[in-house]
Amino acid sequence: METLLIKLRGTLVPGAMVNSGGATAGWTVAYNCCGYLGGYEVVGAGYNYWSNNRIWRDPGPSVSLWYYNSSGAVGYKSNTMDNPFVHNGGAFGYSIATCSNNTANDVNPASCQAYS
Repeated sequence: METLLIKLRGTLVPGAMVNSGGATAGWTVAYNCCGYLGGYEVVGAGYNYWSNNRIWRDPGPSVSLWYYNSSGAVGYKSNTMDNPFVHNGGAFGYSIATCSNNTANDVNPASCQAYS
């Protein structure tokens, strides 16, 4: 059986309101804010009813946005050029909004955000 390790991160975006025990509103959770994604690193924003997921980074490296719910990894999309790269996730229910680096090299800078 394969095990997926997702690093859960979360930073409150200035001016936004977050209820850590439940729903959030707006682009409120920056779960890899102003940082980088290491080689093949996967980070996630924690469980919520996310409607969108996005990553800001320089075009070039292959990155993915997806969701992880009770069915496993769902809604997987990769991109090399769009900045920001946005993925709608409303159909995936209660899930972890996830972004990942598909390369061995660091993606720097990289900021991932989730919206509910």
